Amino acid sequence: MVPGVLTLMPSFMVVKRLGLLNTRWVLILPYIRGGQVFAIFLLRAFWEAVPRDLFDAATVDGAPEPHILRHIVLPLSKPILSVERDIERSTEVLKPMTEPKKKRNCSAVS
Repeated sequence: MVPGVLTLMPSFMVVKRLGLLNTRWVLILPYIRGGQVFAIFLLRAFWEAVPRDLFDAATVDGAPEPHILRHIVLPLSKPILSVERDIERSTEVLKPMTEPKKKRNCSAVS
């Protein structure tokens, strides 16, 4: 469980060695190779910590599964989803800074 920020430079070096710079694969491969693994472990650990009694009480009251998800699980998950979003945003801000841009011939039009 390593955040994407720590694997940013090694990922850049691998992509550079493979000759995939300035291609769409630079954006696709990190997610395929497990960019979301940290998020899955983080969310799963959080949801396992939620007391089972909450779900049992809702079931005894006759709440269907979609109702339990919408009215119990999602409101309790707002803080962890916010943390995960912030982690992803920090990675998404840093990633383009490590990718070289194509040089384009631009001229001023008057």
